[in-house]
Amino acid sequence: LGLFMGVLAMRRKGGMVEGINELGGLMRKRPVLTIALSILIFSMAGLPPFGGFFGKWEVLTAGVDAGLMPVVIILVLASVVSLGYYLRLIKIMWFDEPTEKFETIDGSVTMTVLLAALVAGILFLFFINALSGWAGSAALGLAG
Repeated sequence: LGLFMGVLAMRRKGGMVEGINELGGLMRKRPVLTIALSILIFSMAGLPPFGGFFGKWEVLTAGVDAGLMPVVIILVLASVVSLGYYLRLIKIMWFDEPTEKFETIDGSVTMTVLLAALVAGILFLFFINALSGWAGSAALGLAG
């Protein structure tokens, strides 16, 4: 949810951002948004210590425990491929030259939802032990 709200908060002169190359230099124009989006992207990629890592870890360990190695291998390969695309997006936002001027919009609601998603992801780290049992049971239930 936070990632989609962040994307909706990005407007360039003349309309919505339509391609990732239009995000060049976002860090220079909207640093808080760029940092928040980067954290959410790393979580979605499943990198530790972000919340997405623990979800993927539980699914992987449940798959291994259930003997579903082909599914586990496909999940790992898909995660590696998606990480390449995510890193390209991070590079464009942080290191590329600005392509267009971003509009300043009143994003109080958008930024509130975006930051709430970030806080929820961070709080997830503190409650991982309680949630891991549920996630493991759900993954085993799906495996049959």
